[in-house]
Amino acid sequence: MAGASLTALAAAACAGIVGIQDRSLDPVAACGDPCTLQIGLNHPFMVAADETNVYWTEFGDSDGAGNGKVSSCPVLGCGATGPLVYAQAQTNARGIAVDAQNVYWASTGGIWSCPIAGCPGSPTQVVAAGDPYTVVLDDVNVYWTDDLGSTVHSAPKAGGPDTLLSDGGSDGGGLNGARGFTILGNSAFVTDKNFDLFRLPAGGGELTLLYTPDSGPYVGSPPLASDPNGVYLGGIGELLRFDPGGTGPGTQLTSQVAAASGIRVDRGGSLYYADYGSGTGKDGTVGKLPTAGGATTTLAGNVISAEDVAINSAYVFWLSSGTPTASGDAVVGTGALYRGSK
Repeated sequence: MAGASLTALAAAACAGIVGIQDRSLDPVAACGDPCTLQIGLNHPFMVAADETNVYWTEFGDSDGAGNGKVSSCPVLGCGATGPLVYAQAQTNARGIAVDAQNVYWASTGGIWSCPIAGCPGSPTQVVAAGDPYTVVLDDVNVYWTDDLGSTVHSAPKAGGPDTLLSDGGSDGGGLNGARGFTILGNSAFVTDKNFDLFRLPAGGGELTLLYTPDSGPYVGSPPLASDPNGVYLGGIGELLRFDPGGTGPGTQLTSQVAAASGIRVDRGGSLYYADYGSGTGKDGTVGKLPTAGGATTTLAGNVISAEDVAINSAYVFWLSSGTPTASGDAVVGTGALYRGSK
């Protein structure tokens, strides 16, 4: 390996072929944009990142076969040993979030956690859940939406009782399959599969409808993000910003995104998005634009079904769910994880 060029070493590291032993080399710079971190994934679904690692879930297929997975890799590349696997045989693993100690995720039946360094035995079930979708953390609690029950919940991260924040499916609020979720100050925000946006008190309470689209086909989970300036919603052909305390229609930031499937905002005033595209070919994209609105910048094009996006201080990470099937699943082993510069 001593005679290997920096470019060859870096490219191999990003593809998960070799380990990086000499940290004085700069594999990130040499790998180029986009860098392929991992291939052969089974419908990767949601992704999270910190300054050291990138974490993702693999949904598997939708028939309950239990072939989902939860894994992580260093942001420099997965190395010779491949991803660190936190859990296998997961049924429809979806949402994922990370704090300084643990990684948390949702799969059918529960919310689970594992130390970032790896599970000493098996993952810990934080709390039982029905069909959980999105996972969000604060300093004390884990929050999740339940797709089947159209409900919103919280529980202590260390384990404890399940607090029902909204029974949106039966209390007249009109929540039809709870999907995206974010918290901003004393309010929480939730989307459903109709692309409706609701606000509720962070501690639980009545839903207030903020937005419902005129029309649009169902493409999955309308993503949510927030910063001190607003709440951001991705939809069909649009990215919107809402005043957290208002009831107005929102401000359209761009109409150049066909089907937003993941969004994140950073402190620098940029919104990053994954555009799923049509789901039938290489027409997905990853890009960014100012949170105040403006021109979009394409960071990656020709993506097969761009599923989700995550950021840290320097990089953006995204998932390609893989070659679509007629049933709406993805062909086993065709998904991938990528990294690019912000």
